[in-house]
Amino acid sequence: MNALLVRLKALVCALPRGLRWRWALPAAGALLMTGAVLPVVLSSCERQEMAARGRRRNRFERRPLRLGDVPEVRVRLTPRTVRSVRLAATGPYRLFADGRVIVNSVEPMLPVRAAREAGEWRVGAVSATGGGLTLEPAPDTFVRLDGKRFRGRMHLVARGDKGFICVNQLDLESYLAGVLPAEMYPHWHEEALKSQAVAARTFALYHRLRAPDRADYDLGADQSAQMYGGVEAETDRAWRAVRGTHGMVLAVGPPGQEREIFMAQYSACCGGRVNDASAIREAPDLPPLHGGQACDDCRDCPRYRWPEATVSKSDVYQALLDVYPAKARRLGAVKAVRVSRRSPTGWIEWVHVLGRNRDADGKPELLVVRGQDFRLALATNTASAAGVHSANCDIEDRGDAIAFTDGRGWGHGVGLCQWGAQGKAAAGWSAEQILGFYYPGATLIRAYLP
Repeated sequence: MNALLVRLKALVCALPRGLRWRWALPAAGALLMTGAVLPVVLSSCERQEMAARGRRRNRFERRPLRLGDVPEVRVRLTPRTVRSVRLAATGPYRLFADGRVIVNSVEPMLPVRAAREAGEWRVGAVSATGGGLTLEPAPDTFVRLDGKRFRGRMHLVARGDKGFICVNQLDLESYLAGVLPAEMYPHWHEEALKSQAVAARTFALYHRLRAPDRADYDLGADQSAQMYGGVEAETDRAWRAVRGTHGMVLAVGPPGQEREIFMAQYSACCGGRVNDASAIREAPDLPPLHGGQACDDCRDCPRYRWPEATVSKSDVYQALLDVYPAKARRLGAVKAVRVSRRSPTGWIEWVHVLGRNRDADGKPELLVVRGQDFRLALATNTASAAGVHSANCDIEDRGDAIAFTDGRGWGHGVGLCQWGAQGKAAAGWSAEQILGFYYPGATLIRAYLP
Protein backbone atom coordinates (compact mmCIF):
# COMPACT_ATOMS: atom_id res chain seq x y z
CA MET A 1 0.00 0.00 0.00
CA ASN A 2 2.85 2.43 0.79
CA ALA A 3 4.34 1.86 -2.65
CA LEU A 4 0.97 2.62 -4.21
CA LEU A 5 0.73 5.85 -2.20
CA VAL A 6 4.15 6.97 -3.40
CA ARG A 7 3.18 6.28 -7.01
CA LEU A 8 -0.18 8.03 -6.58
CA LYS A 9 1.49 11.08 -5.04
CA ALA A 10 4.01 11.35 -7.86
CA LEU A 11 1.27 11.00 -10.47
CA VAL A 12 -1.08 13.53 -8.86
CA CYS A 13 1.57 16.17 -8.10
CA ALA A 14 2.66 16.09 -11.75
CA LEU A 15 -0.82 17.22 -12.84
CA PRO A 16 -1.78 20.90 -13.23
CA ARG A 17 -3.41 22.10 -10.03
CA GLY A 18 -6.81 22.65 -11.63
CA LEU A 19 -6.98 19.03 -12.83
CA ARG A 20 -5.84 17.28 -9.69
CA TRP A 21 -9.23 16.74 -8.10
CA ARG A 22 -10.89 15.74 -11.39
CA TRP A 23 -8.24 13.14 -12.24
CA ALA A 24 -7.13 12.10 -8.76
CA LEU A 25 -10.54 10.99 -7.57
CA PRO A 26 -10.95 8.26 -10.22
CA ALA A 27 -7.31 7.30 -9.71
CA ALA A 28 -7.80 7.03 -5.97
CA GLY A 29 -10.91 4.92 -6.50
CA ALA A 30 -9.05 2.60 -8.84
CA LEU A 31 -6.37 2.13 -6.21
CA LEU A 32 -9.00 1.51 -3.50
CA MET A 33 -7.90 4.58 -1.57
CA THR A 34 -10.13 5.80 1.25
CA GLY A 35 -11.61 9.31 1.19
CA ALA A 36 -9.22 10.35 3.96
CA VAL A 37 -6.09 9.57 1.94
CA LEU A 38 -6.65 11.80 -1.06
CA PRO A 39 -6.69 15.18 0.76
CA VAL A 40 -3.38 14.25 2.43
CA VAL A 41 -1.82 13.51 -0.96
CA LEU A 42 -3.14 16.72 -2.49
CA SER A 43 -2.10 18.88 0.45
CA SER A 44 1.41 17.44 0.23
CA CYS A 45 1.53 18.55 -3.42
CA GLU A 46 0.59 22.07 -2.37
CA ARG A 47 3.27 22.07 0.33
CA GLN A 48 5.88 21.07 -2.25
CA GLU A 49 4.82 23.95 -4.49
CA MET A 50 4.91 26.45 -1.61
CA ALA A 51 8.43 25.37 -0.75
CA ALA A 52 9.47 25.68 -4.39
CA ARG A 53 8.11 29.23 -4.51
CA GLY A 54 10.35 30.16 -1.63
CA ARG A 55 7.49 30.61 0.83
CA ARG A 56 6.43 34.01 -0.45
CA ARG A 57 5.31 36.39 2.28
CA ASN A 58 1.62 37.24 2.30
CA ARG A 59 0.64 40.87 1.77
CA PHE A 60 -1.66 41.03 4.78
CA GLU A 61 -0.68 41.41 8.40
CA ARG A 62 0.40 38.14 9.95
CA ARG A 63 -1.58 37.32 13.10
CA PRO A 64 -1.12 33.81 14.45
CA LEU A 65 -4.23 32.23 15.93
CA ARG A 66 -3.83 31.75 19.67
CA LEU A 67 -7.43 31.53 20.80
CA GLY A 68 -8.64 29.72 23.90
CA ASP A 69 -12.38 29.65 24.43
CA VAL A 70 -14.97 30.18 21.73
CA PRO A 71 -14.62 33.83 20.63
CA GLU A 72 -17.55 36.21 20.38
CA VAL A 73 -18.55 38.20 17.32
CA ARG A 74 -20.49 41.45 17.01
CA VAL A 75 -23.06 41.43 14.23
CA ARG A 76 -24.72 44.62 13.03
CA LEU A 77 -28.40 43.84 12.53
CA THR A 78 -29.64 47.22 11.28
CA PRO A 79 -28.03 48.14 7.94
CA ARG A 80 -29.09 51.76 8.40
CA THR A 81 -29.37 54.08 11.37
CA VAL A 82 -32.75 53.76 13.10
CA ARG A 83 -34.57 55.96 15.61
CA SER A 84 -36.53 53.28 17.48
CA VAL A 85 -36.98 49.50 17.78
CA ARG A 86 -39.04 47.05 19.84
CA LEU A 87 -37.00 45.28 22.53
CA ALA A 88 -37.89 42.36 24.79
CA ALA A 89 -36.26 39.58 26.80
CA THR A 90 -37.69 36.08 27.27
CA GLY A 91 -36.35 35.77 30.85
CA PRO A 92 -34.57 37.76 33.58
CA TYR A 93 -32.35 40.50 32.22
CA ARG A 94 -30.11 43.45 32.96
CA LEU A 95 -30.05 46.75 31.10
CA PHE A 96 -26.82 48.74 30.98
CA ALA A 97 -26.10 52.33 29.91
CA ASP A 98 -22.42 52.79 29.12
CA GLY A 99 -21.62 49.90 31.49
CA ARG A 100 -23.85 51.12 34.35
CA VAL A 101 -26.68 48.83 35.40
CA ILE A 102 -29.91 50.79 35.15
CA VAL A 103 -32.35 47.86 35.33
CA ASN A 104 -31.88 44.45 36.99
CA SER A 105 -35.04 42.37 36.62
CA VAL A 106 -35.87 38.80 37.63
CA GLU A 107 -38.90 38.96 35.32
CA PRO A 108 -38.91 38.84 31.49
CA MET A 109 -38.98 42.13 29.62
CA LEU A 110 -42.25 42.62 27.81
CA PRO A 111 -41.95 44.25 24.36
CA VAL A 112 -41.24 47.97 24.77
CA ARG A 113 -40.20 50.78 22.46
CA ALA A 114 -36.51 51.70 22.67
CA ALA A 115 -35.67 55.05 21.14
CA ARG A 116 -33.04 57.76 21.08
CA GLU A 117 -34.33 61.32 21.25
CA ALA A 118 -32.34 64.52 21.80
CA GLY A 119 -29.29 62.56 22.93
CA GLU A 120 -31.21 60.54 25.52
CA TRP A 121 -32.24 56.88 25.58
CA ARG A 122 -35.82 55.90 26.36
CA VAL A 123 -36.69 52.24 26.94
CA GLY A 124 -40.33 52.08 27.94
CA ALA A 125 -40.54 54.18 31.11
CA VAL A 126 -36.75 54.14 31.68
CA SER A 127 -34.52 57.03 30.57
CA ALA A 128 -30.73 57.16 30.44
CA THR A 129 -27.86 59.11 28.92
CA GLY A 130 -24.75 57.77 27.25
CA GLY A 131 -23.42 56.50 23.98
CA GLY A 132 -24.85 53.01 24.20
CA LEU A 133 -27.34 50.64 25.79
CA THR A 134 -26.86 46.91 26.34
CA LEU A 135 -29.64 44.40 26.98
CA GLU A 136 -28.21 41.26 28.59
CA PRO A 137 -30.59 38.30 29.12
CA ALA A 138 -30.10 35.54 31.68
CA PRO A 139 -28.38 32.33 30.48
CA ASP A 140 -30.51 30.12 28.23
CA THR A 141 -32.89 32.97 27.44
CA PHE A 142 -33.07 35.34 24.48
CA VAL A 143 -33.42 38.96 23.53
CA ARG A 144 -36.06 40.00 21.01
CA LEU A 145 -35.49 42.72 18.44
CA ASP A 146 -38.65 43.69 16.57
CA GLY A 147 -40.09 40.27 17.37
CA LYS A 148 -37.09 38.15 16.32
CA ARG A 149 -35.13 36.18 18.90
CA PHE A 150 -31.34 36.39 19.22
CA ARG A 151 -28.82 34.71 21.47
CA GLY A 152 -26.28 36.72 23.44
CA ARG A 153 -26.46 40.45 24.16
CA MET A 154 -27.99 43.30 22.21
CA HIS A 155 -26.13 46.61 21.96
CA LEU A 156 -27.77 49.84 20.87
CA VAL A 157 -24.94 52.09 19.69
CA ALA A 158 -25.64 55.80 19.29
CA ARG A 159 -25.30 57.48 15.93
CA GLY A 160 -25.78 61.12 16.81
CA ASP A 161 -28.57 62.48 19.02
CA LYS A 162 -31.49 60.88 17.20
CA GLY A 163 -30.34 57.54 15.85
CA PHE A 164 -28.55 54.30 16.62
CA ILE A 165 -27.61 50.89 15.24
CA CYS A 166 -28.31 47.47 16.79
CA VAL A 167 -25.44 45.02 17.30
CA ASN A 168 -25.88 41.42 18.45
CA GLN A 169 -22.87 40.07 20.40
CA LEU A 170 -22.76 36.29 20.79
CA ASP A 171 -20.41 33.32 20.62
CA LEU A 172 -19.19 32.38 17.16
CA GLU A 173 -20.68 28.86 17.15
CA SER A 174 -24.18 30.10 17.98
CA TYR A 175 -23.80 32.78 15.33
CA LEU A 176 -22.99 30.12 12.72
CA ALA A 177 -26.14 28.17 13.59
CA GLY A 178 -28.09 31.26 12.50
CA VAL A 179 -25.96 31.72 9.37
CA LEU A 180 -26.03 28.26 7.77
CA PRO A 181 -29.79 28.02 7.08
CA ALA A 182 -29.74 31.59 5.74
CA GLU A 183 -26.81 30.89 3.41
CA MET A 184 -27.51 27.31 2.27
CA TYR A 185 -30.70 25.28 1.90
CA PRO A 186 -31.22 23.58 5.29
CA HIS A 187 -32.22 20.25 3.69
CA TRP A 188 -28.99 19.94 1.68
CA HIS A 189 -26.44 17.20 2.26
CA GLU A 190 -24.72 17.10 5.63
CA GLU A 191 -21.23 17.26 4.08
CA ALA A 192 -22.21 20.37 2.09
CA LEU A 193 -23.49 22.00 5.28
CA LYS A 194 -20.24 21.12 7.06
CA SER A 195 -18.15 22.66 4.28
CA GLN A 196 -20.32 25.79 4.51
CA ALA A 197 -19.86 25.89 8.29
CA VAL A 198 -16.06 25.87 7.95
CA ALA A 199 -16.06 28.53 5.22
CA ALA A 200 -18.47 30.77 7.17
CA ARG A 201 -16.50 30.34 10.41
CA THR A 202 -13.26 31.23 8.62
CA PHE A 203 -14.88 34.30 7.04
CA ALA A 204 -16.31 35.49 10.36
CA LEU A 205 -13.14 34.89 12.35
CA TYR A 206 -11.06 36.70 9.72
CA HIS A 207 -13.21 39.81 10.18
CA ARG A 208 -13.37 39.46 13.94
CA LEU A 209 -9.58 39.36 14.26
CA ARG A 210 -9.07 42.30 11.92
CA ALA A 211 -11.79 44.65 13.10
CA PRO A 212 -10.34 48.00 14.22
CA ASP A 213 -10.11 48.42 17.99
CA ARG A 214 -12.68 51.23 17.94
CA ALA A 215 -15.14 49.46 15.65
CA ASP A 216 -18.65 48.92 16.98
CA TYR A 217 -19.16 45.64 15.11
CA ASP A 218 -17.28 42.95 13.17
CA LEU A 219 -19.80 41.87 10.52
CA GLY A 220 -23.07 42.80 8.92
CA ALA A 221 -26.07 40.48 8.87
CA ASP A 222 -26.81 40.71 5.15
CA GLN A 223 -25.07 40.15 1.81
CA SER A 224 -22.43 42.72 2.74
CA ALA A 225 -20.97 39.93 4.89
CA GLN A 226 -22.99 36.78 5.70
CA MET A 227 -26.74 36.33 5.97
CA TYR A 228 -27.71 35.86 9.63
CA GLY A 229 -31.21 35.12 10.86
CA GLY A 230 -30.82 34.62 14.61
CA VAL A 231 -32.65 31.90 16.54
CA GLU A 232 -35.58 31.79 14.09
CA ALA A 233 -33.24 30.61 11.33
CA GLU A 234 -31.64 27.79 13.32
CA THR A 235 -32.33 24.14 12.49
CA ASP A 236 -31.20 20.83 13.98
CA ARG A 237 -29.23 20.03 10.80
CA ALA A 238 -27.45 23.39 10.97
CA TRP A 239 -26.49 22.78 14.59
CA ARG A 240 -25.16 19.29 13.72
CA ALA A 241 -22.97 20.79 11.00
CA VAL A 242 -21.70 23.49 13.37
CA ARG A 243 -20.99 21.03 16.20
CA GLY A 244 -19.44 18.55 13.78
CA THR A 245 -16.85 21.14 12.70
CA HIS A 246 -16.43 22.96 16.03
CA GLY A 247 -13.62 25.52 15.84
CA MET A 248 -12.39 24.33 12.43
CA VAL A 249 -11.15 27.01 10.02
CA LEU A 250 -9.09 27.23 6.86
CA ALA A 251 -5.53 28.53 7.13
CA VAL A 252 -2.38 29.03 5.08
CA GLY A 253 1.29 29.30 5.96
CA PRO A 254 4.62 27.47 5.74
CA PRO A 255 4.42 23.68 6.04
CA GLY A 256 3.63 22.73 9.62
CA GLN A 257 2.85 26.35 10.52
CA GLU A 258 -0.47 26.90 8.76
CA ARG A 259 -1.93 29.43 11.20
CA GLU A 260 -2.98 32.39 9.04
CA ILE A 261 -6.65 32.51 8.17
CA PHE A 262 -7.87 34.35 5.08
CA MET A 263 -11.17 35.75 3.85
CA ALA A 264 -12.82 32.52 2.71
CA GLN A 265 -15.53 33.95 0.48
CA TYR A 266 -18.22 31.86 -1.18
CA SER A 267 -21.16 32.34 -3.53
CA ALA A 268 -24.29 30.53 -4.64
CA CYS A 269 -23.10 29.25 -8.04
CA CYS A 270 -19.87 29.80 -9.98
CA GLY A 271 -21.48 28.90 -13.31
CA GLY A 272 -18.82 26.37 -14.24
CA ARG A 273 -15.56 28.03 -13.23
CA VAL A 274 -14.40 29.43 -9.87
CA ASN A 275 -13.48 33.12 -9.99
CA ASP A 276 -10.21 34.70 -8.87
CA ALA A 277 -10.64 36.80 -5.70
CA SER A 278 -8.56 39.60 -7.23
CA ALA A 279 -11.38 40.13 -9.74
CA ILE A 280 -13.66 41.50 -7.02
CA ARG A 281 -11.29 43.07 -4.48
CA GLU A 282 -7.67 43.74 -3.59
CA ALA A 283 -6.80 40.22 -2.47
CA PRO A 284 -3.56 38.69 -1.19
CA ASP A 285 -1.73 36.39 -3.58
CA LEU A 286 -2.73 33.09 -1.96
CA PRO A 287 -3.37 29.76 -3.74
CA PRO A 288 -6.83 29.30 -2.12
CA LEU A 289 -7.95 32.58 -3.71
CA HIS A 290 -6.64 32.07 -7.24
CA GLY A 291 -9.72 30.28 -8.60
CA GLY A 292 -9.76 28.71 -12.04
CA GLN A 293 -11.18 25.33 -11.02
CA ALA A 294 -13.67 23.86 -13.49
CA CYS A 295 -16.83 23.13 -11.49
CA ASP A 296 -19.42 20.94 -13.18
CA ASP A 297 -21.37 20.04 -10.05
CA CYS A 298 -23.38 23.27 -9.88
CA ARG A 299 -25.43 22.52 -13.01
CA ASP A 300 -28.59 22.00 -10.96
CA CYS A 301 -28.57 25.65 -9.93
CA PRO A 302 -31.45 27.47 -11.70
CA ARG A 303 -29.01 30.28 -12.52
CA TYR A 304 -26.17 28.11 -13.77
CA ARG A 305 -27.10 29.76 -17.07
CA TRP A 306 -29.44 32.74 -17.04
CA PRO A 307 -31.33 34.46 -19.90
CA GLU A 308 -30.48 37.81 -21.40
CA ALA A 309 -31.31 40.83 -19.23
CA THR A 310 -31.75 44.33 -20.63
CA VAL A 311 -31.34 47.52 -18.59
CA SER A 312 -32.01 51.00 -19.99
CA LYS A 313 -29.10 53.41 -19.95
CA SER A 314 -31.20 55.84 -17.94
CA ASP A 315 -31.64 53.14 -15.26
CA VAL A 316 -27.91 52.41 -15.34
CA TYR A 317 -27.21 56.12 -14.81
CA GLN A 318 -29.67 56.42 -11.94
CA ALA A 319 -28.20 53.34 -10.23
CA LEU A 320 -24.69 54.78 -10.51
CA LEU A 321 -25.92 58.10 -9.13
CA ASP A 322 -27.25 56.28 -6.08
CA VAL A 323 -23.92 54.57 -5.39
CA TYR A 324 -21.35 57.03 -6.80
CA PRO A 325 -23.20 60.39 -6.71
CA ALA A 326 -20.30 62.78 -7.28
CA LYS A 327 -18.47 60.70 -9.90
CA ALA A 328 -21.62 59.66 -11.78
CA ARG A 329 -22.96 63.21 -11.88
CA ARG A 330 -20.00 64.23 -14.04
CA LEU A 331 -21.16 61.76 -16.69
CA GLY A 332 -24.36 63.70 -17.35
CA ALA A 333 -25.87 60.49 -18.75
CA VAL A 334 -24.61 57.05 -19.76
CA LYS A 335 -23.47 56.93 -23.36
CA ALA A 336 -21.79 53.50 -23.38
CA VAL A 337 -20.66 50.67 -21.10
CA ARG A 338 -17.60 48.66 -22.05
CA VAL A 339 -15.75 45.74 -20.50
CA SER A 340 -12.18 46.93 -20.03
CA ARG A 341 -10.72 43.79 -18.47
CA ARG A 342 -11.69 40.26 -17.54
CA SER A 343 -10.19 38.09 -14.85
CA PRO A 344 -8.04 35.09 -15.86
CA THR A 345 -11.15 32.98 -15.20
CA GLY A 346 -13.28 34.97 -17.67
CA TRP A 347 -15.36 37.08 -15.25
CA ILE A 348 -15.76 40.81 -15.90
CA GLU A 349 -13.15 42.50 -13.72
CA TRP A 350 -13.40 46.18 -14.73
CA VAL A 351 -16.04 48.21 -16.55
CA HIS A 352 -15.68 51.61 -18.25
CA VAL A 353 -18.83 53.76 -18.22
CA LEU A 354 -18.63 56.58 -20.77
CA GLY A 355 -20.73 59.68 -20.20
CA ARG A 356 -22.51 62.18 -22.40
CA ASN A 357 -20.47 65.06 -20.97
CA ARG A 358 -16.87 65.66 -21.99
CA ASP A 359 -13.81 66.48 -19.93
CA ALA A 360 -11.32 69.34 -20.39
CA ASP A 361 -9.59 67.43 -23.21
CA GLY A 362 -12.81 66.91 -25.10
CA LYS A 363 -13.04 63.20 -24.24
CA PRO A 364 -16.18 61.59 -22.79
CA GLU A 365 -16.26 61.62 -19.00
CA LEU A 366 -15.29 58.21 -17.70
CA LEU A 367 -16.28 56.21 -14.63
CA VAL A 368 -14.19 53.09 -13.95
CA VAL A 369 -15.95 50.48 -11.79
CA ARG A 370 -15.16 46.90 -10.78
CA GLY A 371 -17.40 44.46 -12.60
CA GLN A 372 -18.82 43.04 -9.38
CA ASP A 373 -19.49 46.52 -7.96
CA PHE A 374 -21.17 47.56 -11.22
CA ARG A 375 -23.47 44.53 -11.09
CA LEU A 376 -24.35 45.13 -7.44
CA ALA A 377 -25.03 48.81 -8.09
CA LEU A 378 -27.55 47.84 -10.75
CA ALA A 379 -29.08 44.87 -8.92
CA THR A 380 -29.70 46.80 -5.68
CA ASN A 381 -30.91 50.06 -7.21
CA THR A 382 -33.03 49.22 -10.25
CA ALA A 383 -35.67 46.54 -10.67
CA SER A 384 -34.90 46.00 -14.35
CA ALA A 385 -31.44 44.64 -13.39
CA ALA A 386 -32.82 41.91 -11.10
CA GLY A 387 -32.01 39.36 -13.81
CA VAL A 388 -28.28 40.22 -13.86
CA HIS A 389 -27.10 37.49 -11.50
CA SER A 390 -23.32 37.70 -11.92
CA ALA A 391 -20.45 39.47 -13.67
CA ASN A 392 -19.76 36.26 -15.60
CA CYS A 393 -21.45 37.48 -18.77
CA ASP A 394 -21.10 39.63 -21.89
CA ILE A 395 -22.25 43.24 -22.27
CA GLU A 396 -23.76 44.54 -25.51
CA ASP A 397 -24.85 48.06 -26.47
CA ARG A 398 -28.47 48.15 -27.67
CA GLY A 399 -28.85 51.88 -28.33
CA ASP A 400 -30.85 53.18 -25.39
CA ALA A 401 -30.16 50.05 -23.32
CA ILE A 402 -27.41 47.69 -22.20
CA ALA A 403 -27.92 43.95 -22.68
CA PHE A 404 -26.27 41.36 -20.44
CA THR A 405 -25.91 38.14 -22.41
CA ASP A 406 -24.43 34.65 -22.00
CA GLY A 407 -24.92 34.91 -18.25
CA ARG A 408 -23.40 32.25 -16.02
CA GLY A 409 -23.62 31.70 -12.28
CA TRP A 410 -25.09 33.50 -9.30
CA GLY A 411 -22.96 35.81 -7.15
CA HIS A 412 -19.27 36.67 -7.37
CA GLY A 413 -18.02 33.10 -7.94
CA VAL A 414 -15.07 33.30 -5.52
CA GLY A 415 -14.26 30.38 -3.24
CA LEU A 416 -16.80 27.72 -2.33
CA CYS A 417 -19.62 27.31 -4.86
CA GLN A 418 -22.64 26.37 -2.73
CA TRP A 419 -24.53 24.52 -5.46
CA GLY A 420 -21.26 22.84 -6.44
CA ALA A 421 -20.66 21.79 -2.84
CA GLN A 422 -24.12 20.22 -2.75
CA GLY A 423 -23.46 18.41 -6.03
CA LYS A 424 -20.14 17.08 -4.79
CA ALA A 425 -21.62 15.99 -1.46
CA ALA A 426 -24.40 14.13 -3.29
CA ALA A 427 -21.70 12.38 -5.34
CA GLY A 428 -19.98 11.14 -2.17
CA TRP A 429 -17.41 13.87 -1.45
CA SER A 430 -16.62 14.66 2.17
CA ALA A 431 -16.62 18.20 3.55
CA GLU A 432 -12.81 18.08 3.67
CA GLN A 433 -12.62 17.11 0.00
CA ILE A 434 -15.08 19.85 -0.97
CA LEU A 435 -13.04 22.47 0.89
CA GLY A 436 -9.83 21.14 -0.64
CA PHE A 437 -11.27 21.62 -4.12
CA TYR A 438 -12.54 25.17 -3.64
CA TYR A 439 -9.64 26.41 -1.46
CA PRO A 440 -6.58 24.55 -2.84
CA GLY A 441 -3.48 24.94 -0.71
CA ALA A 442 -5.43 25.69 2.48
CA THR A 443 -5.22 23.52 5.59
CA LEU A 444 -7.94 22.72 8.11
CA ILE A 445 -6.95 23.69 11.64
CA ARG A 446 -8.87 23.94 14.91
CA ALA A 447 -8.71 27.58 16.03
CA TYR A 448 -10.22 26.90 19.45
CA LEU A 449 -11.34 23.94 21.51
CA PRO A 450 -14.87 22.97 22.64
